[in-house]
Amino acid sequence: MNELKTLDDKPSQTKSTNRRRFVRGLGIAIPVALTVSARSALANTCSAVSANASIALTNSHNATGDTRLTCSGWSPDTWASKITGDYDPNNSKFNLVFGSGPDAKMRQVIINNNDFQRHIAAAYMNLAKNKVASTSGGKTVYDLDDLKAMWNGRDGSYQPVPGVLWGRPEIKAYLATTWD
Repeated sequence: MNELKTLDDKPSQTKSTNRRRFVRGLGIAIPVALTVSARSALANTCSAVSANASIALTNSHNATGDTRLTCSGWSPDTWASKITGDYDPNNSKFNLVFGSGPDAKMRQVIINNNDFQRHIAAAYMNLAKNKVASTSGGKTVYDLDDLKAMWNGRDGSYQPVPGVLWGRPEIKAYLATTWD
């Protein structure tokens, strides 16, 4: 009887060993597969406003050709660390550029104002200092008219493409993709 018990136990040990090997193999294979297929978090790629909105709308990374462009803009925190001379000659008053908002120069807005205003001011400075990526057609991923429309549509009425409305959170998230 002991002999039978031992024989009966061996197949179950083999099955559990095989199961463990299979699970261990999956434990190694799945993270490797995900790593190979994932986009790098350090890639610093950006896209045109319309391409970004289209990607969100269609959930496709191949929505247009104006994606995965190299970004070199500076964040509001990076701009805040710069000296006044780094802003010249574009250290204009925010309300003069955008038609409303703080009556302060861009540097002051970036250092002292709320997060959304800082994002718009930093995006403006990046545009003024040629730090905004260019699309395949040679245009920058956003221009001054886009920034003005974002500022005016911050209440949720900014429409980057038909059928898509953005407010402050979406605009900030997009602008953050355009800097290092």
